[in-house]
Amino acid sequence: AATVTAAAKSRNYGEENPEFTATTTDLVEGDQLDGILKFTCSATKDSLVKEGGYDIIPYGLTSDNYKITFTKGTLTVSAVNPVIELTEAKTVLKSDNSAKEIQLKAKLIHAGGAKAISSVKFVQGSTDVTATLGDDGFYTGKFDASAGTTYSVKASATAGDKTGESNTISIVVDALTPQVVSFGKSVLPTMVYGNEMTLSATSDKSAATGAY
Repeated sequence: AATVTAAAKSRNYGEENPEFTATTTDLVEGDQLDGILKFTCSATKDSLVKEGGYDIIPYGLTSDNYKITFTKGTLTVSAVNPVIELTEAKTVLKSDNSAKEIQLKAKLIHAGGAKAISSVKFVQGSTDVTATLGDDGFYTGKFDASAGTTYSVKASATAGDKTGESNTISIVVDALTPQVVSFGKSVLPTMVYGNEMTLSATSDKSAATGAY
């Protein structure tokens, strides 16, 4: 009897499978098996990390003189850092017009081989906020912003003990102060083509200047 044993292999998530090899034992010196040694393995480069790994099963060798036992090996897929991209960063007024905020959007490319992501956050300096996953597959979040300040923001994704970060984006918040502009009532209830209308407006900021 002869035994063909597949060698154990390992690789990181996202990589192609390595070349599979095997050792043959219990052959009489000078003897060899016929056929072509082949392998089957269900793992592809997109296969997730799996407890116990993936079977590497050798086959394809034959012999008229030996009973052949094929013994499987194991392919171990290791997790890598998740990949996340910061897709949008913009400065807007809060809904009550009281101040400005930075609104962020990010897309998770992959979880590094993990079955699920643990958390996604947006990071600004020493401050972070937990992102919310929308129905469109994007994560969103926001920070309060001060006028005339530059912020550096990035997205962070964690799966298990692996964390990946996006590129950092700098956002400049202009020094303009938000104001609420109110228009006075028109003296004309409707506009007629050819007529003119004069509108008056006031701001909630006493020192505000400009044309409205």
